[in-house]
Amino acid sequence: MSAKDVDAIRDFKEQKLDNEFVRKVTRSLKISLATIRVRIRSKIWLATWLKP
Repeated sequence: MSAKDVDAIRDFKEQKLDNEFVRKVTRSLKISLATIRVRIRSKIWLATWLKP
C-alpha cells in the first residue's frame, strides 16, 4: 500500500465521520422542531378551547 492509498483511506474515513455527525445533528434538530410545533399547536388549541 502506497502513502497515497493510506491518505485516501484516511480522507474517506474522516468524510464518513463528518457525514455521520451532520446526520445526527440534523436529526436532533428535526426532533426539536417537531417538539416545538407540537407545543405551539397544543397552546393554540388550549387558547381556543378556553375562550369564553
